[in-house]
Amino acid sequence: MRAESAQVSWRVVVRSNRPNEEIALTWPDLGQAPKSLQFMLVDEATGTRQSMRTTSSHRFRTDAQASPRVFRIEADSSGAGRLRVTNLNAQATRGPQGTILRASFTLSHPADVRARLLSPTGRPTSAATASRAAGLGVVTIPLTDGAGRTLPKGVYLLELVATTAERQAVRAVQTVTLR
Repeated sequence: MRAESAQVSWRVVVRSNRPNEEIALTWPDLGQAPKSLQFMLVDEATGTRQSMRTTSSHRFRTDAQASPRVFRIEADSSGAGRLRVTNLNAQATRGPQGTILRASFTLSHPADVRARLLSPTGRPTSAATASRAAGLGVVTIPLTDGAGRTLPKGVYLLELVATTAERQAVRAVQTVTLR
């Protein structure tokens, strides 16, 4: 039997008597909260959404009249809002531009993607970044070092970090053997 998902929200009103002042909202680490819950902070004045699991604060500036600012905290147990990276697959290929690593993956939401290839000692050897829509995505990483030399054969670690506009981030890793 599957439990029904639920969304609960709270309104938070921040008042200050100081115009044009920077305010920082902070919250504790939510690592102890059930993993099935996704927490989002929504700034109702700007529409900005921010994951509260991957950040610990939100900064904003009061207006000239020091008007109250309204935020909404959403707790969602459906899992629908959670960023996921699945089906990570990497393959090295040789082509006219040299040797590259083609990493394919599936994103549950649009995100900026940073892919890094790490040496056996954990040192970054090469990287690539891209913005991708939800669904199937591909990023190519040059298999060269900082001096343009082809990387030596061996086992490397591919690290892919996806980050949404709401600053929700997820990391996926896979070993890659260069032959």
